[in-house]
Amino acid sequence: YQNRAKNVESGVAPLVIDRTLKGPIAVVGYGPSLLKTWERVRDFPTIITVSKAHDFLLERGIAPTMHLDLDPRIHKVEFMTRPQKETQYYLSTHVHPAYPEKLKAAGVPVQMFHVAIEKHMKLDPRYPSLPARFDAGVQAAELAFQNGYREQHWFGLEYGCEAGNTHAGMHWGVQHPPEVRCVVDVDGRQFECTKLFFHGLLLAEHFLCQRALVKCTIHGDGLLGHFLKARNRVRPKILI
Repeated sequence: YQNRAKNVESGVAPLVIDRTLKGPIAVVGYGPSLLKTWERVRDFPTIITVSKAHDFLLERGIAPTMHLDLDPRIHKVEFMTRPQKETQYYLSTHVHPAYPEKLKAAGVPVQMFHVAIEKHMKLDPRYPSLPARFDAGVQAAELAFQNGYREQHWFGLEYGCEAGNTHAGMHWGVQHPPEVRCVVDVDGRQFECTKLFFHGLLLAEHFLCQRALVKCTIHGDGLLGHFLKARNRVRPKILI
């Protein structure tokens, strides 16, 4: 609440929503499968990143078209080490106030929006509201949907671990100690997971059920694609 109160007075431009239908978009998270699939991202004219996927792609010569953040903690500000003038940045009003200030100082384009976590709360009308999603990855998919991107390709959104790693590289924030780790059995194949990530699996599935107009392709051999295929409530295309 304190972050939001300060950010709405910061003068950051509000999110502009353009609902005209557009072409494909790559929605890029920082899950471990990104290490094996990132080169495919080059094929997309429009890319939206979250978390450290922003810098991960820049280090490989790929500039995101857009980047979204919504975590209220200070470490997300530290993640943003290379703001780019050709990238459009989208921030929730509840991010740490140092984040929009950092981007404004860098002279990069920034727009801000509310995440309607509490549906009936009265929010500052200067900024539009988006439905709350589980994490930044699915929130980016929601923003893409609102802006007319119906063909979505998901990279690094998997909610599983690989060789004990929860992300494609160094990541600090929510910790996943041994006591919250678990194994998800999908048709006899066992995937490493955490209790928090399992919640993410269900809410990613919920998004695709609710946004049935989204034609989703999941890239990589991660947990999410196999989980959705086995449950058969939604039918994304899976490209290993």
